[in-house]
Amino acid sequence: MDLVHPNQPEVLLVVRAFITMAQDDKLLFIQRSLIDPRHPGLWECPGGKVDLELGEDMASALLREVAEETGLVIECLHENAFVYDYLIRDGKYEGMQYEAHFNVCTVTGGTLALSHEHVDLKWLTHAESLDLDLTPEVRKATIALREHLV
Repeated sequence: MDLVHPNQPEVLLVVRAFITMAQDDKLLFIQRSLIDPRHPGLWECPGGKVDLELGEDMASALLREVAEETGLVIECLHENAFVYDYLIRDGKYEGMQYEAHFNVCTVTGGTLALSHEHVDLKWLTHAESLDLDLTPEVRKATIALREHLV
């Protein structure tokens, strides 16, 4: 049985940003809506899907997603610093490969304002962030990227 959807790419490509402010070592984490169908109430770093059907590249998608979710303009310091992937076993994207690319970025502009997809935000040190109820992929990336985030 072919689980890949005929009108969708075979990979669900996601980009995420660990965002810092130039003047300190704190990272931005945002809390997913409590009614979100996937990981409600869990904390993550900003980001989202790359629109492959429209030919969007990862860098453009990251800037767009961060601006949509936080109102911030960012610059990447370490691109693709961590990649997390797995085969999606259920739901809307069942049978597709999920691939999330994590970047370490700094704020260069914008005004912080959360989208409707998120209900709270926190600026935390690396150590403090590990006390949050993080999504599984963000927890793995946070641990793996310790040297880039401290």
